[in-house]
Amino acid sequence: MASITLASVRSAVREDGDLPLSRKFTDAFMDRKIQAAWTGLHRLVEDVNEGFFDRSSTTSTVANQAYVPFSGTLA
Repeated sequence: MASITLASVRSAVREDGDLPLSRKFTDAFMDRKIQAAWTGLHRLVEDVNEGFFDRSSTTSTVANQAYVPFSGTLA
């Protein structure tokens, strides 16, 4: 998987938006806007998935088993 850096995202945004490096569109300004967009996306995904996207792991099951018994206790 390729690494995505803030600089590469900034370059893509500048290119797609035709935003030259200037006093108005400084790197710091662009970084703040990009970070705000990522924060908004993260919150949207969190709301849609009700926080269940936080962790990813595998669960072992047995073939033809209708359910996986819960071995913990509910509080």
